[in-house]
Amino acid sequence: MELLVSSVKNLADQSSNLYYLISKDASKLFVLKSELVLNPGDEIEIEEDKLKESVDSGIIKASAIKNIGACKNVDLYLQNANKKANEMLKYEPLSGVEEIDKITRNMLKKLKDAALLFLSKLLLGAPIVVRFHNDSDGSSGAYCLFKSISGMGIELKSRISWRMHKSVFYSKDDASNDILFTNNFSSITKPLLFIIDFGTAIESNESISIAKEKLDIIWLDHHPVVEGFEGVSLPNYINPWLFGGDSDYTAGLLACTFSKLYSNIETKEIEGASLIGDYSKFASNYGKELSEILELITSDSKIINSRSITPYDIEGIMSNQSLKAELLGYARHHMSEALDLALNSLKVYKGSNANLYLLDFKNVRSEELRYPLPGRFASKLLTRIEELNSKPCIVVLHFSSFISIRLSKPLEINLLEVVKRAKEAFSNIDSAGGHKNAASIKLKSESSKKEIINFIVSELGFGPSHEA
Repeated sequence: MELLVSSVKNLADQSSNLYYLISKDASKLFVLKSELVLNPGDEIEIEEDKLKESVDSGIIKASAIKNIGACKNVDLYLQNANKKANEMLKYEPLSGVEEIDKITRNMLKKLKDAALLFLSKLLLGAPIVVRFHNDSDGSSGAYCLFKSISGMGIELKSRISWRMHKSVFYSKDDASNDILFTNNFSSITKPLLFIIDFGTAIESNESISIAKEKLDIIWLDHHPVVEGFEGVSLPNYINPWLFGGDSDYTAGLLACTFSKLYSNIETKEIEGASLIGDYSKFASNYGKELSEILELITSDSKIINSRSITPYDIEGIMSNQSLKAELLGYARHHMSEALDLALNSLKVYKGSNANLYLLDFKNVRSEELRYPLPGRFASKLLTRIEELNSKPCIVVLHFSSFISIRLSKPLEINLLEVVKRAKEAFSNIDSAGGHKNAASIKLKSESSKKEIINFIVSELGFGPSHEA
């Protein structure tokens, strides 16, 4: 049997190197050590029984290799990998909700092209970095991607790095770290960077330019596209806003749609968690418990003794009913307690068409705790206040160097324009962005926070005369 060395994970001790060997028809990928040093692009010939022995032992003995040399037709292996990947795209990724499926159909060609690239990287043993935003939307997308490839029988742990991402943009340090990880490999094809649920901040532009020289990139997002953001120029950048949709088509839903092109896994609960987590109009009761779990553990990974959440952690929780129940109880108790405290700590501004509620989050949660996070809590608080009001509501929450703003959906306020004007007016604002009903501001310091909050309250149509 002829096998191509398509990728090598290089370790300090060469005898521990991992070799990814693809069969000529691309139907099999073996991950083995070898007594002989192999290089990407080498083709080895090995008898079937010797190959079985190698798989059983995890190492190819020198005596097992009948022949070795530089492959004269690497393109044939690449073509067969692409052909095999194309054959795997056999499912219709529709949800049954016409408004969602209309957008999906508009994105279908782009999604298929990106999935074809992703599957070919998997088949060829290329290193992959998956970065996902640290909320229930981004993490549900990563979880669905993980579940879609877990049953393929392809070794994944040694060459896929799952990285929970706390920022709204992709920094130079992020790009350097991703390239550093992939530099541990030698591969006949470019490594892959897969991004889920980042913002469209222009602060990412320089890092995108750095990363795309070394990595192929698939980027799934649902944030409104900011003018000047260069991510949209990437061949595999996919965002519902560019296809007749908006942020209600969440990034987690997008990742599930992507995964359903080649996998028949059940995604309804994961999609639901994403929709609930980002307050999509398509949300229902499906995925409520998963959404609560993801909100908790992505807020504070130490709760489950993890440095950074990966899909392996999520799978471990969801398959352990006692642990799942324990975490749900913890999350619900602390959230209920925080909401009760918040309702008694609000400063209220009354308007003719809406009321604005201002909250200093330090009156609700101490600096020592991580759950709930202020931005996510602002959304929960808005929901609770809406239940107690007949008018639409606005929540402005501040904590340390962060300001979060949430609007009831009926309000016709361009929140992104409000935070944009604030950033233009104050040099102390480090970054600002979000969605049409939810936005956040990060300050460089707390020195002018009061003035910035007053500016925002005024821009939203309220002031001292509106105080209740």
